[in-house]
Amino acid sequence: MQARERGSEGARERGSQSKSLRLFFPQSLYFSFILLTVALALAAPAPRQSPTAIIEQLQKKYSRLQTISAEFKHIYHAPGSRTLQESGYMVLQRPRLMRWEYTSPEEKLFISDGKTVYFYVPADRQVTQAKIKDVDDLRISFIFLLGRVDIRQYFYRFELTQSERPVQAGNYVVRLTPEKRYAAFAELIIEIVPTTFELRRVSIMEFGGARSDFLLSNVRENVPVSPNQFSFTIPPNVQVLGER
Repeated sequence: MQARERGSEGARERGSQSKSLRLFFPQSLYFSFILLTVALALAAPAPRQSPTAIIEQLQKKYSRLQTISAEFKHIYHAPGSRTLQESGYMVLQRPRLMRWEYTSPEEKLFISDGKTVYFYVPADRQVTQAKIKDVDDLRISFIFLLGRVDIRQYFYRFELTQSERPVQAGNYVVRLTPEKRYAAFAELIIEIVPTTFELRRVSIMEFGGARSDFLLSNVRENVPVSPNQFSFTIPPNVQVLGER
């Protein structure tokens, strides 16, 4: 009798556990499905756009900005030469103000006050200066970001490129070919974050085969900048090259 009661109680207990498991597993699978769906949604790449649409969105974003600042890494490679790598901090302000402060491996300073460009290398005790309209320095290419002109006036071809690996997976990589009358370089390649249209890289291909990659990080937008950042006083006892 007791054995039958114990057997009956065991059956009821097993039935209760089985019922609990039947209730638990569907809920567990449901929540797992929800988590998986959310994860896939977050990981899914942004819808692909045409190169022209991407450039339009980029220009729309930067046309509303007054300043941009970022840390940069500048990698330069020329055929037959070893690769050079420098880093520092840059700030741009509308319309044509810029400051590139190199900190490693050598201190250098590149400043545009909107009219004149100065390039100062303290170790060489040398300053080079020129009117901004006469300068073909690669850093001047960044002025188009905060310019008041349509980028499409200067570039006639935009294409998404598969030959360039993005710094960050999922980013747009767009190749721009300049109009011949404006061509200070052969090609411009820009890498853009799809969700924010923030620049991550600007690569400049020169006609002779040299290449400069500017990798940007810690980008900040519309941060107040002191006017002193864009002024330059030539230090005493330095050699001055170029226009005075």
